[in-house]
Amino acid sequence: MTGLAATLRYRVAVALLVMVGPGCGRPADARMRAYFDIPRDSVLDSASVRSAVLRMIPLGTPASEVAAKLRARGTGAESLSSYFAPDSAGHAVLRVEVDLREVAVAKQSFGILLEFDGTRRLKSIEVRQWQTGP
Repeated sequence: MTGLAATLRYRVAVALLVMVGPGCGRPADARMRAYFDIPRDSVLDSASVRSAVLRMIPLGTPASEVAAKLRARGTGAESLSSYFAPDSAGHAVLRVEVDLREVAVAKQSFGILLEFDGTRRLKSIEVRQWQTGP
């Protein structure tokens, strides 16, 4: 192998590590576990996420406290999660999106649907998961 070929191969390897490396560590499921203190050895499904959310944000919590608690846990701090406050019908959504830099065949995202009553207190929570990939 010539010196030029070895240099080129080295540069390509470094470029790939720079592009792929930063996105490997924070898939949506890891962020959900961090936001809601779900242990790594626990099952991560809609029921377990719902239970974890309710431990942190019990039914009856005012809408302003829900938003503050979610912010304090880091949601919305980066572009991969967003909280949409309750609309006039009392529906709010927390989305935890797939990281497109993540290296995986199947990737997942989460949506937490929050419903507030007429006094703007949390009435119900529904968790949805969906996957992308083959």
